Amino acid sequence: MILGSDAMKPLLPLSFAFALLGSSPALGQGALVSDAFGLFDPADAPARMAWSDHHQVISGLGVSEAGASPAGRPEALLVHFGDKSLTAGGSSAEHMALILDAAGNLVADRTAVQLGAADGIVTVPTQDGRATRAVDPLDTVGTFSAWAQTGISGALRQSERLTYRVNAALNELAPGLVAAVAPLPGEANVSLPTAELTDLSGNVPPDGVSASLILSHANGQVTFVPAVLVGGELRAPFLTRDLSGSAEARLHMAYASSPVEAVEIAALEAAEPPRILAEHLPGLNASRILIGPFTTVDGFHLFDGSTVDIEVETAAGRRLSESTWLVDGLADVALPIRGAEYPLSVTVQSPLGTVTLSVDRALPRGSLPEDDR
Repeated sequence: MILGSDAMKPLLPLSFAFALLGSSPALGQGALVSDAFGLFDPADAPARMAWSDHHQVISGLGVSEAGASPAGRPEALLVHFGDKSLTAGGSSAEHMALILDAAGNLVADRTAVQLGAADGIVTVPTQDGRATRAVDPLDTVGTFSAWAQTGISGALRQSERLTYRVNAALNELAPGLVAAVAPLPGEANVSLPTAELTDLSGNVPPDGVSASLILSHANGQVTFVPAVLVGGELRAPFLTRDLSGSAEARLHMAYASSPVEAVEIAALEAAEPPRILAEHLPGLNASRILIGPFTTVDGFHLFDGSTVDIEVETAAGRRLSESTWLVDGLADVALPIRGAEYPLSVTVQSPLGTVTLSVDRALPRGSLPEDDR
């Protein structure tokens, strides 16, 4: 049974004390107490009697005692902050403290509590043991502390400090490319220069933010390059091999894209003309022609799969053509050319350009390395 105006307080459980048969109705002499957690003997759990709640002592004579045990002074403060990751200039977060007395009871309503965070200290009265306020994330990124305290001088009680972070506003980021002053090298790992990336408040977002670089080439080819933010700069390294010519470059992020920027990639340059050898295939009245290596001025072989177009003119003026691809920097073809048709004039077109070579005769079978393709 709950008496008086306190009957409307939801957090204070009801307690009853019952006298056992043949015992005295006085509390502590065989009486059991019922609270929100069940029955207990006060002699076995005296501290539990300090829990604040409504209670009655009932005996055979009726209600002999009634009232409420008030909570003690604040002793412990438990703080909660959500979310712990905020956006600069964005929505606020809830800062809440739960205040308990020494017995674990919620403190009385209207207990003054100071809730502190990066945006200042606000005094809030408790309600149902809690003090709550909204924290504004301000416009500056960083890691900040939140805490709570109540009481004065010797009765001052403080919570542990928790941390929360304010991050740059990713929806305000506007990527940009810096115009290249010279063509990119034809065979190198490059990264297009980008403008510093900040939100409207000038905050640099954390490393690891992703983006993409799209190159639209004049020949219709499209190159996709993953990009990642490092130190406020988007980095999208890529290999320019097989990408010579003009292109339009554009950075894309979740909320915005950069203006289109013209890019020129230099053509590959050959270190020296490829060598050419031929060997006779007697059973076929044909010749095997081996051309290469195709090497750039940077010391690299052209990548496997590069297309090579070969046109052969025999001594008698007969013309033959064949297309193949490079393996380990070499082009290897077999053509129906007899030994009597030498010397040959061979025009070779590759990503390194066009070159005309000549071969005077075919070597005996087995003179050239075997074709492992």
